[in-house]
Amino acid sequence: MSWNAVILAAGRGRRMGGPKALLDLGGETLLELQIRALYGASRIVVVVSQELGESGPETEVVVNERVEEGPYTSIRLGLEALEDDRPVLIVPVDCPVPPGAPARLLQAAAPGLAWIAPTHAGRRGHPVLLTSAGRTAALGAGSDATLR
Repeated sequence: MSWNAVILAAGRGRRMGGPKALLDLGGETLLELQIRALYGASRIVVVVSQELGESGPETEVVVNERVEEGPYTSIRLGLEALEDDRPVLIVPVDCPVPPGAPARLLQAAAPGLAWIAPTHAGRRGHPVLLTSAGRTAALGAGSDATLR
């Protein structure tokens, strides 16, 4: 099954001293690690702030000029950049995707589900997989929405 991904990388990382996407972890940036973890996606859209600018050649970059309005503006921009009905994996740049997670989420997405996310101790986590119905609902939600 083909799928797309949106990496949320527009956070300013004030407490980190700069954008989290550029933090080095073992010789690679968090953004590079996420792009590698999402190998197999048909398309990868990275939503960044104006400070971050370009990313890698394997991705499409969308600049969020309204970062201060909250993270949902990045989710919306990423989804709007994808104009097809493939399932979409929504991934914060600072939440590493475990190996095999995209395949497991795609297998678990039963017909009729709008979204699916891993859970631990009763709490939902990342990444979140939106089906076509979930994508439509997310695009129709208000700017103060979340994926919870």
